[in-house]
Amino acid sequence: MFNEQSNKIEKCIESFKTKLTQIEDANDNLEFHSLRENLLFHDIKESPSKQENCEELIKALIQDVLQIEKNIELDRIHRIGKETPGKTRPIVAKFHHYSDRELLRKASIEKNPDLRALQQGVGIQQTKAILEKRRNKQHIVDRERNAGRTTKWAGSRLLVKVQNGGYHELNN
Repeated sequence: MFNEQSNKIEKCIESFKTKLTQIEDANDNLEFHSLRENLLFHDIKESPSKQENCEELIKALIQDVLQIEKNIELDRIHRIGKETPGKTRPIVAKFHHYSDRELLRKASIEKNPDLRALQQGVGIQQTKAILEKRRNKQHIVDRERNAGRTTKWAGSRLLVKVQNGGYHELNN
């Protein structure tokens, strides 16, 4: 009798674990879709005034550094995170059109040397789940870079450059 009840409880627990995983996956998917039109802008100087106009800063970067003349429609732009002395918070920009976001993302790759000269960067806003997976693989990134290999991220996948110029996924 005790074994029967124990088996039923174990099956219930497994069922709940499966449902929890499904809910977490659905939540991650929703978060991913809500961030799809966003880009993060890193190391753009923060104004000491509370009335900083992030939209002007981003539009200036788009025209002056990325040299995009198109009028890009932005829905919302603001800094994220808590203010910390000596640290610059990133700016998140939500694009009205995904195609504009992609235009800007690709231009930032082409103009990467110009952005690096200014010590600035543009990147895709990732979900918390992806950021956690990346944190867990950081030791692999460090190992590969110390060995002189080039690495890059594709979502939560870690890629290393191989001899033919392509990339191979690393899991260990």
